Amino acid sequence: MNWTETMRVEFVRHLLTRELMQREVYYDDEVGVFLRRGGKGKKAGAVAVCWPRRSGTPHARICGFLVPYPALVWLHHHGEFPPEGTMAAYIDEARPVNRIENLKLVPCEPLPASWGRSARPVHPSAE
Repeated sequence: MNWTETMRVEFVRHLLTRELMQREVYYDDEVGVFLRRGGKGKKAGAVAVCWPRRSGTPHARICGFLVPYPALVWLHHHGEFPPEGTMAAYIDEARPVNRIENLKLVPCEPLPASWGRSARPVHPSAE
């Protein structure tokens, strides 16, 4: 995961729970994918996945948040996101299999202080 994905997971970590996730998707252990439950224009049984352009990591849109698959698999199995300062990553990066056996915890780069609430950029017209 790159720096932007790390920031996204840190934000979502405090808002998304296993219960909220399970309202929209369920996990197929055999295949290693999340499938939609249906509703809100979503087809039941459809694979919940998208591929952001910059990273090779699959993501899923859950409750309006775009979350990396490894973090969702970890949340599904452990009931919480990986501990602060770490992230779930593939053991075999050449062939990303979205199963808990193929995930490991790795330290992630800290977010810069400029991402805090007090350091938001001000639009020129607001000055």
